[in-house]
Amino acid sequence: MKPILLAADDNYIKPLIAQINSIYRNFNGEDIKIYLVHNLSDKNLHYIEGYIHAQERFRSGEWEYVKPGQGSHVTKTDMAKYQVESIKEPNFFYMDTDVVVNRNFAFEYPDTMTCDGGKEDLTSDKPYLESMKLMVEFIKHNNGLIEEGEYFMLFADGVYFGNRDWIVKALRPVIKYCSLHLPQAERHWTGMGFFQAAIGLLQRPINLFKLKEFIFFRSEPNINLDEYDLIHYIGGEKPWNYEQGKFPLPAGEVWWDYYLHGPIKPI
Repeated sequence: MKPILLAADDNYIKPLIAQINSIYRNFNGEDIKIYLVHNLSDKNLHYIEGYIHAQERFRSGEWEYVKPGQGSHVTKTDMAKYQVESIKEPNFFYMDTDVVVNRNFAFEYPDTMTCDGGKEDLTSDKPYLESMKLMVEFIKHNNGLIEEGEYFMLFADGVYFGNRDWIVKALRPVIKYCSLHLPQAERHWTGMGFFQAAIGLLQRPINLFKLKEFIFFRSEPNINLDEYDLIHYIGGEKPWNYEQGKFPLPAGEVWWDYYLHGPIKPI
């Protein structure tokens, strides 16, 4: 059995349809259980509920301490990925709604978490460098683990293999703690987020992501997308906001293919 957690609201009903179609097309005939945490209207839920093993409304009141900064792309609904109590299996696979499954892959569950991040260099000139350094000081102050030199490990939470009990008992309490105590907390939502600090505080081992994930930022016409297990449409530009054929190829056509062709009919 392969449990998959998805999360969405009404703004993401079209990508949710493409995502579910991509799951069923690539895991055809296999035992798939899709769990959905959502803020969907009844009308939009009707489109997809026949393909959902279990669905649950997002409990926004439990995340009142999360206060995204002005201009942040993060909302309280983003915390839906950590509302995992309804999952019956101990381990599961999570994807943001702007991800499609591009080919069948083996599920390999770690004991804790898996991420597609790596060591982040604190000497870089990235725009969120100040936020990163503040987080490192916060982690050190709270007896967290910083790796050798000027590096620390990132937990990329857009796609991950997760352990249900670890998220509930270990990660969520530390996310809350970091949210309430991290210096200048709100402004960090526009940068790195609190999850890296939580991982550092917990001193948990992180297994690097074993799947091949294509991160789409810009047009790369020569890329062979058939080599990638997942396609992740990161950034402000999304294929569902364009007419078919107007989003950069070939990543745009892959998304439209999954949206138009699958068990769930497009809206």
